[in-house]
Amino acid sequence: MCFTQCKNLMQRGLTPLKDAKYLTNGHLETIIDWILGMKNLSLRDLPGIYHTTDPNDKLLESVVEQIEAASRASAILLPTFDAWRLMC
Repeated sequence: MCFTQCKNLMQRGLTPLKDAKYLTNGHLETIIDWILGMKNLSLRDLPGIYHTTDPNDKLLESVVEQIEAASRASAILLPTFDAWRLMC
């Protein structure tokens, strides 16, 4: 769910971080209350890619591109090692 919000977080100026001081000045404690279904979420709880200070971070750009591509897909395959049981 957090990855689907990458572009939103960037547009709101929450990522990438302005500089390395944001890692220690309490900024990561900022509560994000606008992601549906995810209560009491802070920036610290997000995956590490959101803690970058590089405005041209290739991983962030890639996440945005992949999420946009996935939203246009007609199907998404999720590999699993768990056996699927047929529901009859």
